[in-house]
Amino acid sequence: MPLIIISVHGGKLLPDWIETRTYQDASIGTDLHTKEIALKIESHLKSMGFSPYIVLNNLHRKKLDLNRTLKKSNCDDMTTEIYWNLFHDKVDNFRNESSVKSLLDKNFDNLKLTDLLSDELSMGSLLTENNYSSVPSKDFIAPKKKGSFIFQEDIILKYMAQNMLVL
Repeated sequence: MPLIIISVHGGKLLPDWIETRTYQDASIGTDLHTKEIALKIESHLKSMGFSPYIVLNNLHRKKLDLNRTLKKSNCDDMTTEIYWNLFHDKVDNFRNESSVKSLLDKNFDNLKLTDLLSDELSMGSLLTENNYSSVPSKDFIAPKKKGSFIFQEDIILKYMAQNMLVL
């Protein structure tokens, strides 16, 4: 299934050997239940016969913010560089396996790109039907107005810049 579930702020581990992030604007709060939600989505999809990709972070955001560039993520504590690289390498590998091109190549029904992205049975359309507005879908081919999505996070900018589709 060409879906990557990522939870970057759901970790609870606070190892002493990693410095606490102290930049003036460093966000250090944990997003509530993101890891648990990601695991429930994965479990539900698996129960339906799908196998989404999932990447989880177990470290607390006080120690590492994987939504940021390496330098911003760890406030210059380079002991986390290996972990940061491992996380982003995993996302990159899954992205390559689940890209739109890969989806088209493995498309045994010879569907067109528009069918895969916005047909009635596309992931976005199915989510929208269940009250989770998604782009792209049959109802929302593209964002309706500028500024309707939050694109300020470094991780979003990184993968959007590499032509990743974000639902």
